[in-house]
Amino acid sequence: MSSSLTIFTDCDGPRLRYVAQVIFHFHLNVEYRILQLGTNANPGEATLYYSKDKPAEDQLYIPASGFLAASKIEVIETPVLWQNAVPLLFPLAGTGESAFDLFSAVFWCLSRYEEYLPHQADEHGRFQPKSSLASREGFLQLPVVDIWISMLRDRLLKHFPALNLEAPQSEFVPTIDVDQAFSIKGKGLIRTAGGMVRDLLKNPANVSNRLKVLAGLKPDPYDNFDYLDHQFEKYRLRPVFFVQVGKTGKFDKNLDPQSTQMRKILSRLNKYQVGLHPSYRSHNEPRILKQEKEQLEVLLQKPVRMSRQHFLRMKLPETCRELAAAGIEEDYTMGYAAETGFRAGTAKPFPFYDLEKEKQEKLMIHPFCVMDVTCRHYLELTPAQASERVQMLMQQVQRSGGTFISLWHNETLSETGIWSRWRKIFETMLAEGSAMNHRK
Repeated sequence: MSSSLTIFTDCDGPRLRYVAQVIFHFHLNVEYRILQLGTNANPGEATLYYSKDKPAEDQLYIPASGFLAASKIEVIETPVLWQNAVPLLFPLAGTGESAFDLFSAVFWCLSRYEEYLPHQADEHGRFQPKSSLASREGFLQLPVVDIWISMLRDRLLKHFPALNLEAPQSEFVPTIDVDQAFSIKGKGLIRTAGGMVRDLLKNPANVSNRLKVLAGLKPDPYDNFDYLDHQFEKYRLRPVFFVQVGKTGKFDKNLDPQSTQMRKILSRLNKYQVGLHPSYRSHNEPRILKQEKEQLEVLLQKPVRMSRQHFLRMKLPETCRELAAAGIEEDYTMGYAAETGFRAGTAKPFPFYDLEKEKQEKLMIHPFCVMDVTCRHYLELTPAQASERVQMLMQQVQRSGGTFISLWHNETLSETGIWSRWRKIFETMLAEGSAMNHRK
């Protein structure tokens, strides 16, 4: 059985090296090397040619568009060719297996090249899904990178049946953002009084409910941690929680991290993986980000290596640089607030590539594809429609062998008001995800 692959190319450089590691190390788990075109291959060796000109012999070949040989960021044409219901980026002359520059397509998606180009950000400074090629061309709901790599895997095995390539396996990771541990409890005298005044002016019917919660006669609607414990134990799942510990403000509403109530919440969550949910105000403020990370580490009494940006505020490459400088090793922000789908075209973790520095960094990006607030607020889906959307995305991930990461909030599981009937969606997703994990 062949244990390695040799890639012959006339387009070597940092972009190709990055793509090769993602495809052959992270996805296919096969040893590989990159050699200059014209070097002699070993007899019987598995080989792949990536070049501008097609090899004279009948070799496994990916045409090079020249994009990976570039070393600057500029607006380029990105036509899309649909073939067998699969969108192909960087299409070139020809049909069938060699119809597009697969390596450039993968790099373009994972590097988030389009997010470095001029675009209209939303009110929170976020790159909008409507600005993305995937949204405009109708493939945002497809993990195209994973599909392309599966296509390449099939081609490699067709040419080299003895090559030992890892088969794609899907898995499920539920994640919970704790923006507000409680809706009413633990807010302190000033915030509690302010909430009472707002109720009196805008929603008098809620005053009685607020008083009952404060008196301990009724549970806080956001206090769904017992429920979450039960569900994760029932379905044998290992969730990741992201917790805010920053100062309160217009967009930061969590409890004082030093309060007794918040310490109790952190203590019970500590049995799971817990990451930082940096405050809104910490965006582009490295000093505040570092302080919040250190504070969470003190409260948990262990290192914090994971994060997800509050409001999904991410600006490339600055945000990733700041996270890495603060000691974050894994980030879960890669996804859209206003749409479901695959922002980077993949459902697999991948290393961050700093396009300005033309350098692969150690920070690992874990993309998510669906968020509760996206379905309810931005897309205005009914519970039935949201459930269908979640199921469709899970099926896409299972077909391509990725990691289905969901983003839910403790507050949206209250089964009150606009979130009535959303627990059923959550539980169905957990059941499907558990089956996905235990089919391995």
